[in-house]
Amino acid sequence: MRRYLLAGLLWMLGQSTPGLAGLPLDNPVEGAAKPSPVVVIPFAPPVDKDLAYAVRIIKSQNGTTKLATFEERLRFTPSENGYFLTITMVSGAIPGLEIINMEAAPPAVSPQLKALLAPISFDVARDGSIVRVRDWEGVKKRYAAIPDIMVSVQGTDARQIANNVIRPYLSASAEQAVPLLLKAWPQITGFGGSELEPGVEYSQNIETSSPLLPITIPTTVRTSLAEDSTDRALHIVVDSTPDQTATSKAIAGFVTGLGTNLPPQQQANVAKAVELMKKMNITDHHDILFDRVTGLVLRATLQRTVKIEGMGSGGERVEIDLHE
Repeated sequence: MRRYLLAGLLWMLGQSTPGLAGLPLDNPVEGAAKPSPVVVIPFAPPVDKDLAYAVRIIKSQNGTTKLATFEERLRFTPSENGYFLTITMVSGAIPGLEIINMEAAPPAVSPQLKALLAPISFDVARDGSIVRVRDWEGVKKRYAAIPDIMVSVQGTDARQIANNVIRPYLSASAEQAVPLLLKAWPQITGFGGSELEPGVEYSQNIETSSPLLPITIPTTVRTSLAEDSTDRALHIVVDSTPDQTATSKAIAGFVTGLGTNLPPQQQANVAKAVELMKKMNITDHHDILFDRVTGLVLRATLQRTVKIEGMGSGGERVEIDLHE
């Protein structure tokens, strides 16, 4: 059962809250501070230049912590509607896989894993939103190989569950695939052009959807421009609270799908995990520092807290830092 519970948690940990480009200023939270001059968040990244980012992912559950680290390279190039963005994973250390060096000679990873982790390019709007995966049909072929990779690591019993996990990814559109393939970046982009007043908190009610979800999830998003912003950096704080009932129902539906065509005992384990999903509660807190001139992310922390009644709490913390 633990495997399916973990699958449900990992799926939610990968979901995105969209950026706030065009957020209106007529919905400040009641009792908010007296407005200051409006600040417009820019987005004018340097083009044809490699940007090096360090990414740390800390996952915790019931006192157990696992750490993964990555070095990623981002490169923007101009396009007719904004930018092309290519993200390359240079190296990483992942629990169970240890050190991954994508640029070592000879390669330090298997050919299958190297192909899976090869660079991916995206279309980016002028506000910085990552809107679609480029060459999605080609990328899907790489992800279709995941069941074979799982079998090579865990044996033939892993094929069906791997097929169940990857199926909704392969049925997604190029637009829907963005938050499925990217960790953290969709949540901290798309703010370009947003007009915010320091110290004022803005509230939005949105609907979160995904090709992995059987239903949409009503979510309340509160955003503010912190008053500790400096001449160099703009400090944005975002708190998201999805509807607990809808979240539990959506996750239960996702986990149920993982049991398709599995042996009876494994299906029974999935059913137990589904019951736990019904007791899940999730909250998100994001702290983002944007460069005041370019709008690039200088530093970001994304904290997701997951609580399950009777099982304590856990979650995930993602830390992103620009190397300068």
